[in-house]
Amino acid sequence: MAKTRKKILVSVYLDKEDAEALEKVAKEEALTKSTIIRKLVRAYTRRHLKGSS
Repeated sequence: MAKTRKKILVSVYLDKEDAEALEKVAKEEALTKSTIIRKLVRAYTRRHLKGSS
């Protein structure tokens, strides 16, 4: 059985150019923008938390 995580809502403000680039990548990769942002946050926090221990 998959582990369920409690989700929270986070709002992100992006420059128009960044938002357009995110939209383009999402379409190319067939992913949602939320999925891409979650993956970026997960990779960033793991990398930085690993380095701080």
